[in-house]
Amino acid sequence: MVTPMKIRRRALRWLLAATSLTALTGCGPSDPKLHPTVGTVRYEGKPAAGFVVEFSSQAAETKGMSGSGEVAADGSFMLRTRLRGKSRDGAVAGSHRVAVIPPPAAVTPSVKVLPVPIRYADYLTSELTAEVTTSGTTSVTLELKR
Repeated sequence: MVTPMKIRRRALRWLLAATSLTALTGCGPSDPKLHPTVGTVRYEGKPAAGFVVEFSSQAAETKGMSGSGEVAADGSFMLRTRLRGKSRDGAVAGSHRVAVIPPPAAVTPSVKVLPVPIRYADYLTSELTAEVTTSGTTSVTLELKR
């Protein structure tokens, strides 16, 4: 026979189990905040159209997280960062190493690819850095030289 006491115990167990599951699934880590980041890339004064700019975070909390953006015909770029499989505008705040990667070989014939030295394509040899701030839009100018 099911007594009122047994019903209360079952209800209490069910309530505790549901509460535990809710607590476990709702308390995961949150995505880092992204901040608008734009800029220009020039090689010896000319826009580096078709290249890709990549920022790699050096901050302890987001170390290695990267944002990237393709350089437009006028030399401008806007960074986007992938979070949970989705590309979102901006980059994480803090210090970043920067690389400027050449366009793929199958770039459209209308884009004249500049002879930017390959050292800029590596974070360690490019010697390029940038600081993404938490206030407003960060604007970066990258002047590449021979």
